[in-house]
Amino acid sequence: MARILGFAALVAVLAQGLVAARAWSGEVAGRVVVPVPVIQADLGAPLLLPGVEPDRPPVATGPVLVYVAEAAGSLPRTATAGVRVRLAGGKLNPPLVAVSLGSAIEFENADRREHRMVSRSGPLHLDLGWQARGMTRELRASQTGSIQVECALHGDMRGEIVVLAHAAFVLADAAGGYRLPDLPPGRATIVAYAPRLGEVSR
Repeated sequence: MARILGFAALVAVLAQGLVAARAWSGEVAGRVVVPVPVIQADLGAPLLLPGVEPDRPPVATGPVLVYVAEAAGSLPRTATAGVRVRLAGGKLNPPLVAVSLGSAIEFENADRREHRMVSRSGPLHLDLGWQARGMTRELRASQTGSIQVECALHGDMRGEIVVLAHAAFVLADAAGGYRLPDLPPGRATIVAYAPRLGEVSR
């Protein structure tokens, strides 16, 4: 099926990632599950991480975006309000941001050092310029797709912005739960995406 975003192919770690729980008039809800990571020792069989029961995979602990890729009718196109990324402690918080097309994203430097957020790949090449401590810069999401952003001065300070053509998306909660309301009646394709892991659809 056609998808809004062209992410890399799904890797095995997320192969059972999306568990659809219930679907009813105008809403889809469920839970994202990331299977137990496996460590390959130098010799012998793969080992499970300590303290994890093999028959009970943990829920997603990192950011997981759940969005509608296809629907039977029109999807809501409201702008995403109040999106802010804090630059602090050498990290972007949150590291994954999702917005609808045309939305504004504020980058706030709450760190002790200067930063310069740039993107050299994806649909939007950007350079937000120098940001001293306490400064805020704004990015307008003018094209759909995935934007990898990083600090030009500190290469390990990275994050990702996903811009969708509609507002039918949500970041899964700490327990992996998600809820997509206000959907048109009929069948829909739902995608779960996690940075470095890939995506899966149902």
